[in-house]
Amino acid sequence: MKEWTLRVLLAGLALAFAATSASAFLAPQGLLEPLGIQLTGPDALAEIRAAYGGFFAMTAALCAVGALRASSRGLALALLALLQAGFVGGRLLSGWLDGPATHPTSVMNFRLEAIALLLCLGLLWWNQSGDASAS
Repeated sequence: MKEWTLRVLLAGLALAFAATSASAFLAPQGLLEPLGIQLTGPDALAEIRAAYGGFFAMTAALCAVGALRASSRGLALALLALLQAGFVGGRLLSGWLDGPATHPTSVMNFRLEAIALLLCLGLLWWNQSGDASAS
């Protein structure tokens, strides 16, 4: 049960990150348009495709590895938690330096990243609390 649950949750995270990656690769302007950010020219598009598309594609791959390989799961979950902590920390720092984000998309992104961080930490703890295949 525990093994299956860990695999399903990591696969779900992989799909969520892959969807963000696909959006960045296929429609980078649509990803940032709700925030009022206009991408002009190939340089701006390339930056979003690399920073969002590439990053989230590799994050999805990391989730997939953790879902498929029990021997890599702990490392994958620890790296995922660190990545999400970077997003949450960056948003908290920005809030402290610039004031809190108020746009609904920004607020939603922060909440989703915080939930993903807590989920990854919880899964990491659960994965380490004994043999995942024993339950």
